[in-house]
Amino acid sequence: MAGHKVTVVGVSAGGVEALQTLVGGFSLDLPATIFVVMHLSPDRRSVVPAILSTAGAPLAVLAVDGEAMQQGCAYFAPSDHHLVLGHVTCHAEA
Repeated sequence: MAGHKVTVVGVSAGGVEALQTLVGGFSLDLPATIFVVMHLSPDRRSVVPAILSTAGAPLAVLAVDGEAMQQGCAYFAPSDHHLVLGHVTCHAEA
C-alpha cells in the first residue's frame, strides 16, 4: 500500500448519523480509499453502504475478501467482521 492514501473509521452501532456527516463530506474524487468498521450484530446485514451511497457520499460497498482497493471508494466490513488491509487488497475476516 506504499503511496496509497487511506482513511480508516471505526464507529459504534449508533454512529450512522455521524458517519453520514463525515463520509458525506468527502468529495466524489477523493484521492484516497476509505475503510469503515462498525459494531453490528452478527445476525444483521449492514445496510449502511446503501444509506451512505444515497447521501451523495463516495461509492460505498461491503468489502469482499481479497478485493483490490479502489481510490475514492468506501469499503465497509460485513456484520461481525474486521477489515485487514494487505498489499493492495482488503480482507474481510470473521
